[in-house]
Amino acid sequence: MHSPQQFTVEEAAEQIFNEKGLHIADAQVRIEFISDITAQINDRINAMIIALLSEEQAIALEHLNSSHAEASAIRAFLDKHVSDLPSLISNAILAVRNEYLAG
Repeated sequence: MHSPQQFTVEEAAEQIFNEKGLHIADAQVRIEFISDITAQINDRINAMIIALLSEEQAIALEHLNSSHAEASAIRAFLDKHVSDLPSLISNAILAVRNEYLAG
């Protein structure tokens, strides 16, 4: 099994869905469930990042996002301003996993 930081967010969402053990035959419904879990993980990651940034850094990150900066530029910004980003992402995935499996 992969550690959470080795998964993409989408792969982690699919794994969480599979762990829940829902047997849904309709592929579109399954895709929607996984999409919802992916959105929850992304929302959690974003909230955790924003909580760590200063107001100025948050504004700079919003500017990067709104100007459709390259993913590499956004990643460089996050690497500079968020210590141990992979752990933050892993923690967000695990938090969503625990909430989803408990529900």
